[in-house]
Amino acid sequence: RATFAAEVGGCMAETGSGAGMAAAALTQLAGAPAAACLGAASIALQNSFGLVCDPVANRVEAPCLGKNVNAATNALTAANMALAKYDHLIPLDEVLAAMDRVGHQIDRSLRC
Repeated sequence: RATFAAEVGGCMAETGSGAGMAAAALTQLAGAPAAACLGAASIALQNSFGLVCDPVANRVEAPCLGKNVNAATNALTAANMALAKYDHLIPLDEVLAAMDRVGHQIDRSLRC
């Protein structure tokens, strides 16, 4: 329904997807049911919307590293929210569809 590639969906696709998968995994490792894992992934992806690639000195490595560190923090936070039974409001399938739409609206110059 969407992409992992920053070239297609900006940093939102790359770091958001990683955060979503990590959030779901952390939630599962804590023994939560599948619905909570999907909720954690939804939260993490929602928190990543709008991230764009903004190369410093024409190098994506500089901001990308920091964004991936932030994605790890996002994943842990989303997992904790899901474990606390926070209502993620938007089902993961809808978040993925929206992520795809938003990613294609990001200007090409803001995708890696």
